[in-house]
Amino acid sequence: MQLYHGKKTSATATDLLEFDSVGGRSGFEKTELHTITRQQVYNVWLSYTKTQWERDTDDFRSAQILIAEQDGYHLIEGLQEPGVSLAFTTPCFSNYEKYNRGKMTEVFIDSTFGTNKHGYELYCVLAEYDLVSLPLSYLFLDTRNVKEDGKRGIRLTGWCCSDV
Repeated sequence: MQLYHGKKTSATATDLLEFDSVGGRSGFEKTELHTITRQQVYNVWLSYTKTQWERDTDDFRSAQILIAEQDGYHLIEGLQEPGVSLAFTTPCFSNYEKYNRGKMTEVFIDSTFGTNKHGYELYCVLAEYDLVSLPLSYLFLDTRNVKEDGKRGIRLTGWCCSDV
């Protein structure tokens, strides 16, 4: 059986039952094949793939580390508040050779709400480039527990006006 580490795998249910991931323990209890649950399959998959994306037990710190590891991505100073905001730019913003700003015809902001387990709002600055929308920068924001006037507006303005 070949495990998933960025490659396709061909594993039967029996392989999954017999797989010894840590110290002789299988991810599943020995049981009839038809009683394996989705949660059990998810838990085994998670144990195989977690090392690819988890860099720290703290989700915020893990995200910062992953972003910093990627070429062309830059964290935006002043918007790195654990539990409140995380902002960064993409290579589409910083790579002038590959992305000619003269070809960017429109710049706009899009957002989503309630799409992640921590309740962050997600904002994105996008640019139209050769009829394709490219993400220039992202901001994760959660001001529900911040006690200050203009809490959202201050951070959104800081993000839009940052000079990375």
